[in-house]
Amino acid sequence: MKLHFIIRTATENSETSAVISVVGDEIVIGRRNGALPLDDNHCSKQHFQLYEAPRGRIRIRDLASRNGTFVEGEKIKDIELTVGKQIAVGTTILILEKIEIEGTLNIFNEPSIQRTSFKS
Repeated sequence: MKLHFIIRTATENSETSAVISVVGDEIVIGRRNGALPLDDNHCSKQHFQLYEAPRGRIRIRDLASRNGTFVEGEKIKDIELTVGKQIAVGTTILILEKIEIEGTLNIFNEPSIQRTSFKS
């Protein structure tokens, strides 16, 4: 599977955005570790995992992180993740933009993304 994310990170003084693609059957994301290293001191080294479930669905699992993983504002343990959903870990926001699995393509075509405020 290949997943494409819009990533936003923010501190008190700045906000940055990037579009990142990651590939793998099981993708671990965390602070300076895994398939997509996040430069965020509020993230655990191995914060959450994305994996392919039956019928080409994508699931997200919190890996017992200290501060939790949030999808659309709700703290999660292990749930299905769909295109366009917002994942919050520490001060980082990830939006799943596109999923590619064996020739299928699911795209998030939102014309604009709302700015998210962060508080430390």
